[in-house]
Amino acid sequence: MKTWRQVAGLAVVAALAGCATGGVDVAEQGAAPALASGLALAGTTEAGAGTALISKLREQGVDTARAEAPLLLEIASGERPWPVGAYSGNSAPDEPAAWLAPPRPRPWWAPKSARICTLEARVIAAADGHEAYRVRASALGRGEGCGRSEALVAAVAASLAGSSAGRR
Repeated sequence: MKTWRQVAGLAVVAALAGCATGGVDVAEQGAAPALASGLALAGTTEAGAGTALISKLREQGVDTARAEAPLLLEIASGERPWPVGAYSGNSAPDEPAAWLAPPRPRPWWAPKSARICTLEARVIAAADGHEAYRVRASALGRGEGCGRSEALVAAVAASLAGSSAGRR
């Protein structure tokens, strides 16, 4: 009987751990452009996830070094603590009602060092500067890159390469 309770307890802990770790969330916006004509990089690429994304795209056959390409690729990445809120203005308001989204306490099951990491790629039409496509991957984790840098890079690269292959 004690063994059954231990197994049931482990199953509950495993289920909660699965909920807490989650996967990589991917959000796409805009019509998928054909990347076969190549991309030029908009601005400089920071080390880390941006460089890894460019390498991954090159491995998948996307030319990212064309200076006169019709499309520009802009890469941004960020990390923030998990339980943050949102406000408008120069400083955080004192009244909770003035916040757009007030900060919430950290859930009891979440590690204190939990962070939300994002990697975003924007494809911009070089002719007029309008955004043609955007993909953003987010993950919850701990440590640098939330411990999921490769997963974020793979998700964004797959979406961009999928747009070049016409798969949607």
